[in-house]
Parts: sequence; C-alpha cells; structure tokens
Amino acid sequence: MSEAKEAQLQHDHKIELLKEAEIRQRETSQLVEELKGLYSNFAAATKKAGDLPRAVQMYRRALMLHEQVHGVNTVEAATLEINLGAALLAAGDAAESKRHFQTALDIRCKHLGEEHALTQTAMKWMVKLQSKNDLTRAASDASKTEGS
Repeated sequence: MSEAKEAQLQHDHKIELLKEAEIRQRETSQLVEELKGLYSNFAAATKKAGDLPRAVQMYRRALMLHEQVHGVNTVEAATLEINLGAALLAAGDAAESKRHFQTALDIRCKHLGEEHALTQTAMKWMVKLQSKNDLTRAASDASKTEGS
C-alpha cells in the first residue's frame, strides 16, 4: 500500500474516533442533564416532606451536575441557586442561604437585567431572607428584654 493511501486511512480512522468521542460526550451530557433533573425533583419532594438536610444535599448535587455540563453562572444555575437557598433558609442556615440568593440575583442581573421577572423573583427571595432575619433578631431582642 502506498504511503499516501496509508496516511489517508490513518486520517479517516482518526476522524471516526473523533466522531465516536463526540457522540459519547453528547450522550454523557444528556445523561447528566437527566440526573440533574432527577436530583432537583427529588430535592423538591424531600423539602416538601420536611427532610431539609436531604433536600439541601440533592440541590447541591443538581447544581454541581449543572455546572459540570454548562459551567457556572448560567441563568438556569440561578434557579438551582434559589432552590438551594430556599432549602437552606427553611433549614435555618440564613448565612449560606443568603450566599445562594445573592449568586442567583447576580447571575440574573447580569444576563437578564434588573427589570426582568426572574430577576425580580431573586430580589424577592433576598427581601424574604432579610424579613426573616429581622423577625429572628426582634424575637431574640424581646427574649433578652424579658430576661432582664
């Protein structure tokens, strides 16, 4: 076989390997997307059932999988950040919750603008967190006053 023919066969073989790798990568991405959805759905169900630690764990996994496929700071990641923040807030972790709400708000402001409905929703979560913090602080102050 001539050198040119052998070089062409090697080239064709490499092209086939690249095509197969691309197909595998696409299939893997689809499976990761499905798994992310399952984690997110399971998190929502466990949060509703009151198993907040499990919900937080599942939302974290969903967010991690999303970031593996799509990268960080995407509009869809903002939704997962809010869901995770809400689960953390319900579990009593206001500080960690605030970090996730702020991340979601920053993402949505950057990609959608401040006036967009989804950005407004992220802002409402920040307000809800602040209100909850204010109520907790007021209750703590009241108990300190009663104890004096």
